Amino acid sequence: MRLASLLLLCVVLCPIRTRAQSDIYGIAASVSQTAVWVGDRFEYTVRIEHSPAIEFVIDHLKKEEMPMHPFELIEVRTSTGQIARGKRVFEVHLTLAIYDVA
Repeated sequence: MRLASLLLLCVVLCPIRTRAQSDIYGIAASVSQTAVWVGDRFEYTVRIEHSPAIEFVIDHLKKEEMPMHPFELIEVRTSTGQIARGKRVFEVHLTLAIYDVA
């Protein structure tokens, strides 16, 4: 759980588009829009490609437990799957909005 929380925190604090690589995992983060205006909704996606030995605990990936100030967290979705070379993929999709910039 600590590894999953740490990886998610690292990606959230990184720039809009980033990629970290290792033999054990690779992380990519992206947003659905290049600009956001007050009132807009957008999606922030974190994609982690990892070895099958890593498992993510998603108990705390809930809207109520993820303060994202100054953004409002509208929705949290996760997905998992298999990819090439026996690796797995874990994605977190955050739908965010911003209503105030003060």
